[in-house]
Amino acid sequence: MQQLKLLINFRNEYVTKLNINVKLGMPIYHWKIYKNFIFMLYVAIEENNNIVKKYKTKIKKSINQWFQHHIKLKTWSYLNQKNLISFKKHRILEENIINDEFSQFKFFKKGSYYDLK
Repeated sequence: MQQLKLLINFRNEYVTKLNINVKLGMPIYHWKIYKNFIFMLYVAIEENNNIVKKYKTKIKKSINQWFQHHIKLKTWSYLNQKNLISFKKHRILEENIINDEFSQFKFFKKGSYYDLK
């Protein structure tokens, strides 16, 4: 960006000097040199503009892609957290069922009043 600004400022400065020299009178070979140099400046400025535009589009595309991946990551994290909570609840429920069954089996020991034999 700084290089582009410098080239544009240099071109504007060079064009004003050229206008002053043209008004004062200038030989044709100087005119050709000035004209070639200004043309090269315009080409360099256009190339830099194209490079800047290309990188701006790349940056915008990368930022959009990052946002999409970030949203996917947040969604996955949320769903993963919900799944872990559900898994823990299911595990606790299984443990409670097993504990209840063991506590019920205590009453059915041999010789117990509740023995089903």
